[in-house]
Amino acid sequence: MNSLVFRHQPMKSPLFQFRKGRAKKKFHASTPDGKPDHDGTVCVVLTINNIRYGPYATDIYTFHQIWKARSQPRPSEAVIQLNEQMVNYANFLKEVYTALLHQCRIEGEVIPINGEMVMGAMTVERKRLKGETVAQLRALDIKQGSAYITLPELYKEFMIARKRDIEDNRQKRVDGQISRSTYDTYPKRWVMIEAYLKHTGRRDIPVVGIKAKWGEKLKDFLKTYRQKNGKLYQMVSINKSLSLMKMLMSFAKRQGHTDKMPLDELSCRSGSSAKPKPLTDAQMQHLETVYLPPNLRHICDSWLIAAELCLHYSDYKKLPKMTFITQPDGQRYIQHDRSKQRGTELLQTVDITPRAERLLAKYDIKKLYYKSSGDFADYLKIIAIRANLVDRDGNIIPLQFGQGRDTGLTSRVIRGANALQLTKMGGWANPRVANRYVGLDVEVVQGFARQHLSSIG
Repeated sequence: MNSLVFRHQPMKSPLFQFRKGRAKKKFHASTPDGKPDHDGTVCVVLTINNIRYGPYATDIYTFHQIWKARSQPRPSEAVIQLNEQMVNYANFLKEVYTALLHQCRIEGEVIPINGEMVMGAMTVERKRLKGETVAQLRALDIKQGSAYITLPELYKEFMIARKRDIEDNRQKRVDGQISRSTYDTYPKRWVMIEAYLKHTGRRDIPVVGIKAKWGEKLKDFLKTYRQKNGKLYQMVSINKSLSLMKMLMSFAKRQGHTDKMPLDELSCRSGSSAKPKPLTDAQMQHLETVYLPPNLRHICDSWLIAAELCLHYSDYKKLPKMTFITQPDGQRYIQHDRSKQRGTELLQTVDITPRAERLLAKYDIKKLYYKSSGDFADYLKIIAIRANLVDRDGNIIPLQFGQGRDTGLTSRVIRGANALQLTKMGGWANPRVANRYVGLDVEVVQGFARQHLSSIG
């Protein structure tokens, strides 16, 4: 065909394909769990003048399972996000192709446009758009190189700075310092923010581009976003992620990356609602006596000891170093500084119950199960199933470490502990905190009724 009379036809809708690759992470610095975030790349095939070009790799990454689910009648959130990314990519390609045609007409050229030209022009256009963003920042008279820092870059800078603020000794810790465990929560919160950046297709959004409306959209997105296991995030997790976002913007202002605080009004109530989940004495007795394989028995007994001593996981880890006090009547107690009370001198004093004494006699205290809280969480759920630990409706109880402290403190109330005594056993500064741990309302009142009847009789 004579190129001088060549006429370009409209580009057909791009065809997307999935090319499977080795499962891996795309962003290593921001995902803490070591799990891959994709196992393949979406590629695109262009059809121009009835000639197919490609496939060309895009910057869209996903899992093959999500790719296969695109035609399902009720798509998941992940599928919806993938479809949106491909639609946006296809629209951008069409815009680039149209611009190329327009340029050919202006310059009087009649050169056939091929796939390589379109993909190359797309790369140039993206760089141009990013350059315009830089130019806009310069026009606002904001220092380039400081202001044009992206949100992921800010996060990395924040993590480096906060690492210098780690002080695990709670007595030495001052305002602004954090524990290692707090530092380790930041990547888990960031993963949620990163999911929104992927959803919007703006992973490199500049810090100065963060507005109040952006924060509200982030919050709305997280409320409906489904994790890879299909579950929604709990509100307490969403609030922690929003809290990190506000910390990042505050850090950005201190570092001179922005002079505004657009997320000040973003609501992210910290703390979780009080939902104590204590076990009954019969359930605790069942867990102590039911047959379990040796490794699960070891873990279960370790948890039972923590429960009887009303210990948080962070306190339980320090059990071998705690002070054991024996009174003249033979009753023993533990006493130690609360690990979760920064900068305070609160002591937790707890009586060692007969069950705790029985279990402590079975093991060297240094050889109880002290691995991570995550390991405990996984094994406790297995133990609940193996032990057939059920609630009143016959449903398996998804056993959690914190239920032990709920159980220990509630049992003391049932036995008649007053507010002051419970405060000492809980290691609190304010007795009102008891509402977060004490449950089994009927049993608690029943304990009072029994004591009242025995005193009359």
